[in-house]
Amino acid sequence: MLSVKNISNLLQEKQITMDDSIYDKINIFERNKNIHLSNKPQPFDKNEQEQSYEQEQSYKQEQSYEQEQSYKQEQSYKQEQSYKQEQSYKQEQSYKNEQSYKHEQSYEQEQSYKHDKSNKYYLKLFKSFDVLFNKSILDFYYDNKIYKNKSIIFSFLNSIFNIIDETFNLYDLNDKENTIKEFITLIDNDLFQKNLYTKFNYSKNRKFNKVDIQTVLKDSLHFIHSDKFNLLKAYISDYLGINIYIIKVQNNLIDFINCEYYLPKYYNNNNFNKNLPNFIIIDDNEIYKPVLKYNKESLCNTSVILYSDNKEIIDNLWNYLNIHDIYNKNIKAEVKVIEVKVIEINDNEVKDNEVNDNEVKDNEINAEVKKYTLDFLSILKIDAIKKLCSDNNITLQKKSEKTNKNINKLKNELINDLLKI
Repeated sequence: MLSVKNISNLLQEKQITMDDSIYDKINIFERNKNIHLSNKPQPFDKNEQEQSYEQEQSYKQEQSYEQEQSYKQEQSYKQEQSYKQEQSYKQEQSYKNEQSYKHEQSYEQEQSYKHDKSNKYYLKLFKSFDVLFNKSILDFYYDNKIYKNKSIIFSFLNSIFNIIDETFNLYDLNDKENTIKEFITLIDNDLFQKNLYTKFNYSKNRKFNKVDIQTVLKDSLHFIHSDKFNLLKAYISDYLGINIYIIKVQNNLIDFINCEYYLPKYYNNNNFNKNLPNFIIIDDNEIYKPVLKYNKESLCNTSVILYSDNKEIIDNLWNYLNIHDIYNKNIKAEVKVIEVKVIEINDNEVKDNEVNDNEVKDNEINAEVKKYTLDFLSILKIDAIKKLCSDNNITLQKKSEKTNKNINKLKNELINDLLKI
């Protein structure tokens, strides 16, 4: 059992230990905070106090500087991000406005080309053209724009493309030149790769020497004029299947003697065809200008003239350029004497489809009411005859007298049927 004395001693020891521990903690706190909380006497050290103050001030200044720098960096970053966003937005809006403006300008230009006949580049045709267009329901005018490219090749093909689609005039000069060069390259490659030289009968035409036409195409690719330029005009006419009329103008008057025309024969049994698309171009001192049309009832961009729509214009051109006379000469030159041959029929199939001229003439009706002439039908091939019969609802077959089965009619029989309408 513990005595009172032992308990008292124990408490004193604990108290001493607790006091020492507390004072140690207080001393540590005081050193950190530079204050005195204990009752123990503290030695006064002025230098130490000043150093402590300077350290504290330095620390505060450092902290303040770091905070200030951090704040400045943060503000600078925010401002930079805000500026970037603002610039990005402005650029985006500027791009949208620019695209909208370009689209609007392009649309206005296109509409202007469709509607505005007062455009300084678009001039009414000369009074001398009234003999060709005076009865037309269309208003015709021509493009008088002058380009930096003075090449005859450029002005000619530019006219062709403008007639096909008037919006071609909205292209800049570089785009126009590239398009024309691509077209020349195409027809140059196709001339022999697709056997067009033989197909268009150039091999039998002394004017279409292989070397000459190839030279013209190569020169034209660089817009170099050649004395054989007419070969290119003729080839383009054949290639596109279009009639090209070039009206020579001097002092605002038509020089009919020096006018040119390029009319393909390939599409009409070696003769001209009014029903092909018709292109009219003015030759004004070796500068080609397309004749364009303005239809009050339509906003179409093409100025191609169709015979079905403008019969009088094409007929006038043929009359003034004496094309009718050449057309008739071509027909007479192609008419051949058809020999009478014995036609043998084996198994109801035609062995010989040559026309018995006498047989046809025996069955002719009054010439005044015939739609087709014998001379015209005689030069046609059997496929062309059949096409005409189909167009006129004439049957291509008949009943065989021997077998009572349907057999194909002979060529002379089809001609007889056509002569009756």
